[in-house]
Amino acid sequence: MKSISIVIPVHRGREFSFGILINNLIKAINCSKDLFEFDVALVIDNAVIPPAVIEKLNGYKVYLVSANGFNSPSRMRNLGASSGRGGWVCFIDSDVVIDSDYFQRFYNGLKNNDVAIVPRLEESDRTSTWGSLDHYHETYTLRKYIGNCGDMNILMGHNFFILREVFDISGGFDQDFCSAEDRELGIRLRNMGYTIRHNPQIVCYHEYPSRLSDVIRRKWWHGKGCAKLYRLHRFTRKSLLEWVKYFVHPPLYARAKFYDIIYRCTAKVAFLISVLNN
Repeated sequence: MKSISIVIPVHRGREFSFGILINNLIKAINCSKDLFEFDVALVIDNAVIPPAVIEKLNGYKVYLVSANGFNSPSRMRNLGASSGRGGWVCFIDSDVVIDSDYFQRFYNGLKNNDVAIVPRLEESDRTSTWGSLDHYHETYTLRKYIGNCGDMNILMGHNFFILREVFDISGGFDQDFCSAEDRELGIRLRNMGYTIRHNPQIVCYHEYPSRLSDVIRRKWWHGKGCAKLYRLHRFTRKSLLEWVKYFVHPPLYARAKFYDIIYRCTAKVAFLISVLNN
């Protein structure tokens, strides 16, 4: 029987979202226990998890891992991956929700040559207007990396599956990255000759920031990692934002990326108004 290690980094401030994820995760595991053997690694970074949530995991193979100051996503994910024993590793962020048939869909779509699979990304039903704006920009970016055959150039850290053997060979996440470590790992996998496949039948629902200030802070944080990524892996696209990513200080790229979101939304509103006027 195939086996899956589920790795969930739990950051302080995400305890409520984590509780929702655990409820959904238990349902998904119970629906697929005849298909896979599971173990779960919870990598905790100063988060205060209510005992009632932990009690729900009684009877399951669970590893509680303390981050011990290793609070970047890359380090926490590496710690979690090294704790489990599953042949596949499934990384799920604590602000993501999954369906009860999540692992069944993974099993049904699995091919013999699969080494890394990225589910479809949707916004959760608790997403605010600003969160929807963030989701729109993120999925727009994601679509640019999906090829005609369903292969991808990158990984998306919210949620993806990877063969443990391949993850170990690659060296895991680069712990020098504060963000964009998922995309960097995907690029390395592609350079090593592996194929990353997008499976839209598997769905994860991401909870985005609810306030404008949090959206800006998140883009700023992503901008730091993306600036490092684009300096390390020189892409060939030459849009204005790519030049900013290459040569300008990371926070300026984050700001440019946020302005890019506003521009795209404004353009869409202008288009709709022109259609209605006609």
